[in-house]
Amino acid sequence: MKRCPYCANQIEDDTTICGFCSRDLTVSGSDTDRDDAGEIRKAKVAKFALAALAVTVGLWWLQSEFTLPNLTATKSPPRSAPAPPPPVPLEVTDWRWSVEKGYAVAEGEVTNVSSDPLGSVEAVVRWSSSSGAPAGAFSAPLDTRMLLAGQTSTFRIRARHTPDMERAALEFQENGKGISWRRKAASR
Repeated sequence: MKRCPYCANQIEDDTTICGFCSRDLTVSGSDTDRDDAGEIRKAKVAKFALAALAVTVGLWWLQSEFTLPNLTATKSPPRSAPAPPPPVPLEVTDWRWSVEKGYAVAEGEVTNVSSDPLGSVEAVVRWSSSSGAPAGAFSAPLDTRMLLAGQTSTFRIRARHTPDMERAALEFQENGKGISWRRKAASR
């Protein structure tokens, strides 16, 4: 018993034509077919290797062109100084809160210290308990609707008092957005 060189099935030693693949197994024909098959296989492997190399080079080029940063050394531009904080537009000259006849009343006076007019400004007071738990937030517009540069206005917020209103924090808003403010420095 021997194996067919083409299909690898077991065949009789004296067989000249494989009963499985019908190939001629004679010495002269067998060598020629085997050489042709080897050459065809080598050509296919060479074509596949060439195609794989072309795909690899193409993918490498695409990656280097479109995803990798430029790795050449360049001088970075000088960093600019950080932008100065925006100016504080409001200065509170005085404010306090107290309880009057069952109401918590917060009142005070504020000045527009910016060079721009401010419109629709509201004073907001957030009350809290001594532990910091929220006890209510109430707002009211300034007495002056349009607060011009250098102009001063009063505000007054009145809300029903509850026992947990022990602390108050003041804020200001213009058109629903918070505005920074500062206390007026004591004069000497």
